[in-house]
Amino acid sequence: MADGKIEDLIRNFELIQLDTCTEAHITYAEKIVYKDNMYFIKDENKVLIFNSNGAFLNIIERTGRGPDEYVYLSDFYYDDSSKEIILTARNLLFFFNLEGELKRTEKLEFGVDLIHKTNNGNFAFSRIFPSGEKNFDYNLILTNKNFEILEKKISLPLQSEKGGMLLGQSGRLRSNFGRDYFLSLFCDTVFLIDKDKIIPDIVFNFDKDVFSISGIGRELDRDKQYLHFDYAETEKNRILSFSFNWVNYLALINLNTGKTRIVESNPGFSVSNTDGNTFLMNMFPYLLEQYPELYDSGKCTNPDLFERLINYPEDIENIIVRVELDI
Repeated sequence: MADGKIEDLIRNFELIQLDTCTEAHITYAEKIVYKDNMYFIKDENKVLIFNSNGAFLNIIERTGRGPDEYVYLSDFYYDDSSKEIILTARNLLFFFNLEGELKRTEKLEFGVDLIHKTNNGNFAFSRIFPSGEKNFDYNLILTNKNFEILEKKISLPLQSEKGGMLLGQSGRLRSNFGRDYFLSLFCDTVFLIDKDKIIPDIVFNFDKDVFSISGIGRELDRDKQYLHFDYAETEKNRILSFSFNWVNYLALINLNTGKTRIVESNPGFSVSNTDGNTFLMNMFPYLLEQYPELYDSGKCTNPDLFERLINYPEDIENIIVRVELDI
């Protein structure tokens, strides 16, 4: 179905070497946020902070079972207005300053998985798994700044045959170019969050008989199912990513005209983390070796680091890449 490949759209890319001190080690950057000339990176149960050059600044972590601690960190949000990092764990919010001091906690009347602060100061929370609390078992919950519920959409629980683990559920709540948006649980609707309302914005009409968000409960049939949906927006385009028949794709939809172009994007090109028109993701040495057409050295803005990564990969850790697409 594709009429091009992702490498045809890469304008340039920059490698960012993050600090390699023991405290700053990253296993996998699950979420990357770039604000105020800093990188905020979620890695398992902690959030690490680096400056724009990759120097380590701080670590935010309170793992444990005691007061003001959490067992599992599900998400975080950096509030550039208050300079706070907000962590989510079950029904608790932890508010830290940039120095790593816990300023306060907030207990919600519902559990959350993902968090987002909207442009007008409200909060949006996403839930993935039902808890049995029918009043709060909704995929998207919008609250005011005091965490009082304004609206909720897409009731849970999931159908039992869908299994227990959802693929590609990270980063569903986002803001870019002044638009707060959310890709629904079943990946067929993008909702806009407009002040105190949740408004359906666009619906994707795909064949749900060959669609799955399940990772447990039945075997995935990668030859016959659409998988790994994700959604993002740039200044001019909506971007829907998905996989089918072992191939990854991006559907590039012009925000103004609706005209769509589909390109192959192997290996899986992540649209989860954006900085304007730039995409932020993990970089592993094997990607440069196995996909030279994707990461062309001629498009790298810091070729010296590129050569070091090719020739001495064992000496370089903690690399992320900023990719700018020509769209």
